[in-house]
Amino acid sequence: MIKTTLSKTLTLNEAALDIVTSPEIATSPAQALCIDTLCTLADGNSLLEIDVASQQGLFTWEVDLVNQAAQEWFWYRIGDSAEASIDTLALTSLATPDDNTLTATWQGSSFDLEVEWVLQGGASGSGNSQIEEQISITNTTENELEFYFFEYTDLDLTNTFDDDFYVIDNINTVKQFDELTRARITQFSGDAEEIRYEIAPFPDLLDSLNDASPTNLSNTPAFGTVVGPGDEPFALQWKFTIDPDETVSIAKTKQISEVPETIAFDVFGNVDITKAVDFELNKFVTSNVNVDNPFATAQADAEAFGVFAFAETDAFATVNDEFASSYSEAIAAIDQMVM
Repeated sequence: MIKTTLSKTLTLNEAALDIVTSPEIATSPAQALCIDTLCTLADGNSLLEIDVASQQGLFTWEVDLVNQAAQEWFWYRIGDSAEASIDTLALTSLATPDDNTLTATWQGSSFDLEVEWVLQGGASGSGNSQIEEQISITNTTENELEFYFFEYTDLDLTNTFDDDFYVIDNINTVKQFDELTRARITQFSGDAEEIRYEIAPFPDLLDSLNDASPTNLSNTPAFGTVVGPGDEPFALQWKFTIDPDETVSIAKTKQISEVPETIAFDVFGNVDITKAVDFELNKFVTSNVNVDNPFATAQADAEAFGVFAFAETDAFATVNDEFASSYSEAIAAIDQMVM
């Protein structure tokens, strides 16, 4: 599979040719714009385009006129059967109560599925945007239901797809960033028995989700391991055992923001993203190289934030908690680093 970037007009036209709808669809009075099953949400500096009737799914997340998304969509399976994308289910309703909200409902043979997207754009030029997603699955049978749900996410930050870094902090937090843009994805489900994850080169995860075998994500790479630069979509997998007439839920938040210009620097003010990838980007500590004791300044700030980032007068140095858990260890580790 070759990944390409298509113009918005071409993408919309292709999507329109591929729409599969159910005659029972009920559509609410539209505030957001829906043409058949292709919906557009707008808020502040942001725009979303979602095709709820194909695997294209969420294919545009435009922030200050720059698209950050290639594809986000969902798959499911019951027991050990092969998974299928949710667009193969009967789409029973689309609700668009305002400009920035879309709720879609599908019906399977043994369950109902609802997904709600709420777009929260930032101020013009801020580079900030957020999507809140709420997923609900209801067992409509009289028997216990073993249900697996998958999310596939392929963000192409700053509208490029081969220069991104990725790290999974823990089962609830995924981060992705390039030199200009950063994304943070968090999830919560108190109902899930098990949650799995995987980051893999494009299109490996798509191929796995679309083959004829059940997928179990590999829980790779290990938490805290930075992957990249490259084009490495990620997926999450939830396992539920749902009692008759019971509903389980997943809540997710996706955030886009600009990378601060001073997350890493040398004395000339140059940003070095390759030395910054082991850190949570919004917790960088920098020290003014012109103060009398830059290390002391960095030490105080680092202890306050729980991270280590130090500026020397002639070079930039970073140490993560894999190498140092205290300031004294950080100083020793700096001496051993190849700058």
